[in-house]
Amino acid sequence: MNWEILPLTNQLGSWSGIWDDLNAHLYNSHPFSDSRFVNALLKHFGNGTEHLCIHRSVGNIDGLLILRYRGRGIWTQFVPSQAPAIPILVENADILRGLFSSLSPFAWLIELLNMDPEFCPSFPFNKDFCLRIVPHALTININLKSSFESYWKERSKNIIKNIRRYHRRIVNELGLPILKVLTNPHLMHDAVAHYGGLESDGWKKRTGTAINIENKQGSFYSEVMTAFAATGQAKVAEYRIGQRLIASRLIISNNKIVIILKTTYDESLARFAPGRLHLRDTLQYIFRENQHNSVEFYTNATQDQLTWATGQRHISHVMIFRTALYARAYDLYHTIRLLLQKYTGK
Repeated sequence: MNWEILPLTNQLGSWSGIWDDLNAHLYNSHPFSDSRFVNALLKHFGNGTEHLCIHRSVGNIDGLLILRYRGRGIWTQFVPSQAPAIPILVENADILRGLFSSLSPFAWLIELLNMDPEFCPSFPFNKDFCLRIVPHALTININLKSSFESYWKERSKNIIKNIRRYHRRIVNELGLPILKVLTNPHLMHDAVAHYGGLESDGWKKRTGTAINIENKQGSFYSEVMTAFAATGQAKVAEYRIGQRLIASRLIISNNKIVIILKTTYDESLARFAPGRLHLRDTLQYIFRENQHNSVEFYTNATQDQLTWATGQRHISHVMIFRTALYARAYDLYHTIRLLLQKYTGK
């Protein structure tokens, strides 16, 4: 069967329910593929060039994804930077080959971005299915099947020692930090505003990437957090000393995984490591909730972050080519490009 390609107008519309049904079937309703998350992405970061690709087999829909035309015969998956991974809703990767003829006679490359190997179809590696996998980021997770005490004992002596030292320092000089977890949907807007105020005082303000409740990012996260909180799937973990907010995390979940969506802390307090102290206390809270299997960070992990993890895996871009000739031409282009960079330093 061929694919049906429909233009989108900043939302999935009547397709939202079918989208969620397939996400539930394939990925246990992964939060990043939840229609509430995807519709918010389309609303705030779509540009009107998005297309919904629909595949049916024997009358049943077994493939859904959103693509944009990037130009020069290249179609790319709709994945704004606010989505560190979006599982494609495809039951069998073989059906992706049919996309080329349905998109355009000139389409030669489909880019599937930020693919999580835990939540994507198995891609066939054979001569008839021309693809390349490009590593993008090393993400981490923490297994929640033990107790927090067992998890913490397995951390390095340096982490345990440093956390103890930072905690003693902050208590002695500023006071005892208290973790407050907000879950009421009516509190999400203000919690995101507080988060943005803290982030806007740090380095992200200088780069123009900070959340502000008045900008697109702030509106997006407020909408997502409110929608997920309405079904008990979102919380904001605030870390305060008295009334002073020193760190915050935005968290969404399904019944299997918890996703640390966003993290910020008061950079003026760096010598107290409030972000690390907050992470330790937030993990302790999540462990003791005893409701999920893992915490997923969806980040490009630093060496420090890796020491907190119990698991890691690569998020990758999957490049699907129309023919083997296009794939070989792509390889040649990148080989030449790397050689030029090596010898010119550019």
